[in-house]
Formats: sequence, structure tokens, C-alpha cells
Amino acid sequence: MGKKSALTNCQKLAICLKKQKERITQSELARWAKDEFNLDKLPGQQTISDILKKKKEYMAMTEHHLNAKKI
Repeated sequence: MGKKSALTNCQKLAICLKKQKERITQSELARWAKDEFNLDKLPGQQTISDILKKKKEYMAMTEHHLNAKKI
């Protein structure tokens, strides 16, 4: 199978919403994302941190932008 590690903006939004709803560490979020999105590898802590910093951008995106891999 091909490499499956790049997250879509929709998946990044889901990570932000998971953090918003639950008291969860970034490490736990990474493990959840790997399982939830069937990723080949665990997202790094810096990746999770960068995603959470851009939460407002993901929340404001249209469906078209959410389905893209980059902002």
C-alpha cells in the first residue's frame, strides 16, 4: 500500500475538535489520529502542535478547502 501520512485539512479539523471536546494530551491526540485515520505512522508532537495553533483557520474553511491537503 502507498504511504498514508499526509493529513487533509478535514482530518486536521477533526484533531482540533477532539482536543476541544476532551482533555487529551498531544501524544494521545497523535495516537488517536493514527488509529482514526489509518495512518502509516504516528504524527509527531510538533505536527499536532502546529495543527492546534491553526485551529481557527481550519474552523473557518469551506468544504472545498477542508478536503485539500494544504491550507
